[in-house]
Amino acid sequence: QSLGPARVNNEDASNKPTRKSLGSGLSGRPSLSGRPSLSGRPSIGGRPSTGGAARRSSAFASSTRISDPRPISDKSFQNACIRNLISYLSSHGYDHPVSPKALSAPTGKEFLHIVQFLFRKTDPNIKFVAKIEEEVPMLFKRVGYPFAISKSALSAVGSPHTWPGLLAALAWLVELLVYEENANASRNDAFDAESSHR
Repeated sequence: QSLGPARVNNEDASNKPTRKSLGSGLSGRPSLSGRPSLSGRPSIGGRPSTGGAARRSSAFASSTRISDPRPISDKSFQNACIRNLISYLSSHGYDHPVSPKALSAPTGKEFLHIVQFLFRKTDPNIKFVAKIEEEVPMLFKRVGYPFAISKSALSAVGSPHTWPGLLAALAWLVELLVYEENANASRNDAFDAESSHR
């Protein structure tokens, strides 16, 4: 049972990792790993530099709500998300305390620390300038997260009604980051192999 990135088609939603916003070696799109920006923007924290067509497309997308096919209310799914999240954080230098108990109903501050840490993995130069209720939905949208994150959910992060969806979003982002790491490693291995034969 996959926890992470879901590529949503018109008729179907699967849980396979999406290649949206991954490196140019895979899809020709900007990389997650600190290159000029996700979705071609100069900075996640800055204003989008898109034209009228993109704004119209964004407006259309925001009016179409896609339901999440993952069993986000299932306890076993939540526990698996928590384990994967803790594993990633602890192996990538996260410097705040984290535990299964804390991640079963985190505070807004704990959630914000995790979100900022993960998005800095997508862009080390990211600037967090807006309120969490405004910035987090925008950040997830820019990396291609296919499900809506509401401002009201972010005002009560650890509540039983809102946390499962937010936890699933974090798990999706972690799997996307791991996917990108593996893709970069494969590209580097291929480059080293090619160089050694020259």
